Amino acid sequence: MVALIASLAVIAVGAVFPALNLGLALRDILGARELPDTLLNGVLCFLLFAGTLQVDVSALWSRKITVFLLATAGVVIATALFGLGIYFAFGLTGVKMPLSWCLVLGAILAPTDPVAVGTILSRVGLSKKLQAVMAGESLFNDGVAVVLFQTALSYAVGAHPTFGSISFDLLREIGGGVIIGAGTGWIGYLAMKRIDDYPLEFTMSLAVASGSYTLANGLGASGPIAVVLAGF
Repeated sequence: MVALIASLAVIAVGAVFPALNLGLALRDILGARELPDTLLNGVLCFLLFAGTLQVDVSALWSRKITVFLLATAGVVIATALFGLGIYFAFGLTGVKMPLSWCLVLGAILAPTDPVAVGTILSRVGLSKKLQAVMAGESLFNDGVAVVLFQTALSYAVGAHPTFGSISFDLLREIGGGVIIGAGTGWIGYLAMKRIDDYPLEFTMSLAVASGSYTLANGLGASGPIAVVLAGF
């Protein structure tokens, strides 16, 4: 709603004062700032980190198998169902859409959004264990979702990734994210145990969140999984 109102305001001001060329100027500003990259690499890590701190770790650990299956097999099944549903929906309208491209869209839609899930769970009266399962699935599904998207996109454009390459991508995304996140989180924990200064602890938390996310992305691992492990 804010974006819509702001856009209408820009259009209105531009119509009244055309000499300002306001629309073009704002497009140049947003283009120079690379807004999607800023949101993904500048804001997402802090939202995920904050969401992780809300999760009951003991409740999550007690349901670890369920969370693992939902974040892996669940995402695969959801991708297939979304892809097939989209494919048949296009068929009903008479549009010939390749199944491979429908699966690409399915891989985009399948993983749940951890920020939205965390907000919703905070408003409903579910048990802690059920909240932990739903929150944990949304926090850990990134690695599988990314690999599914890359695989579906490769098939859609005519490439044919091997089982070995897919397995390696999964291991790199998930395993690398877990190792990097656990390492940076443990270092941050040990450092904060030695101090009793809230502003410094807060700054160090921000450094752990952004550092683990950036390091994982730079090494080809999953930044979201790394920052989630660091938060835990």
